[in-house]
Amino acid sequence: MGMVNEGAAAGGGAAAGAAAAPVPSPFVGNVLAWQTEKVFELDVGRDGHTVYVRPELVVEVAFNDVQASPQYPGGLALRFARVKRYRPDKGPDMADTIATGRHLHRRAGGEG
Repeated sequence: MGMVNEGAAAGGGAAAGAAAAPVPSPFVGNVLAWQTEKVFELDVGRDGHTVYVRPELVVEVAFNDVQASPQYPGGLALRFARVKRYRPDKGPDMADTIATGRHLHRRAGGEG
């Protein structure tokens, strides 16, 4: 998942991704159907409400802040996260990792 931090506290981020073309804009009405179909194509397993997917589709995500969260396995949550776009021009090897999220969290004054 690419990250674009639009919050003043944490600074800027990066973006990356790979997806099948054509990729609809997140602002087009059919995007929910497209992304649902795409996620199901990449589905490799499920556990409760979690769907595990092959790492082929990368999404550019904008957010306002990164905060610690005991709810998620990575220990972080993106506040006010929203899909900006899908990135067919980038490969999964170019995507940000949880390490980037942790760096942004620390830079904004968080621990860990």
